[in-house]
Amino acid sequence: MKALLSDGAMCTVMDVWIDPHNGTERFLVLDANGYFGPDVAVPVSRVRLVDECVHLDLNSAELCVQPLAHDLAMGEGRTLRSCAAVRYRAHWPYRAGLHYPPAV
Repeated sequence: MKALLSDGAMCTVMDVWIDPHNGTERFLVLDANGYFGPDVAVPVSRVRLVDECVHLDLNSAELCVQPLAHDLAMGEGRTLRSCAAVRYRAHWPYRAGLHYPPAV
């Protein structure tokens, strides 16, 4: 799914991290830096609207200062659950050195 920023820029939603205790969405993981760039984690509170894409109330400059998903997964994100990891049967939370199995 695509995410549309307030200045018209677009990126791809790669994952949604949820709180496993109450099932609420906490962060969107966005492929904001291109295919080979690091993903960023954006709080779901920044979502304005969801229709054919996710409309965010931040612009490209604000997106650049959001925390990297990898860094967040090592800190606050340790308690969160990855929807993509469950879907693709990957290990979560992220652990360096683990090899993720292919999608089934």
